[in-house]
Amino acid sequence: MPYSVENLHQMARDLRIKRCWFHASSRFPHYDIPKRRIEEITARCTVVSSRDILSIVKGTYSRDTTLQRGLEVLDDGQKNPEAPEGGN
Repeated sequence: MPYSVENLHQMARDLRIKRCWFHASSRFPHYDIPKRRIEEITARCTVVSSRDILSIVKGTYSRDTTLQRGLEVLDDGQKNPEAPEGGN
């Protein structure tokens, strides 16, 4: 699904995320998620790296490539200790 604000709103509706948590005036429109909901929402989603997000936006994302890479870098920039050595 291509990235768009409308798709972001649809995802939020599907996950029952309140519209008042949306920040449209930001450089990157987004929803803030309360800490108490993060575990619940994460369980219902596929977690991807920031590299994957760029691929999604460019339209070149492949879940197979992500799995082969082993998500070697976590979203916070730290090396994933479970990732295979020598991954890109």
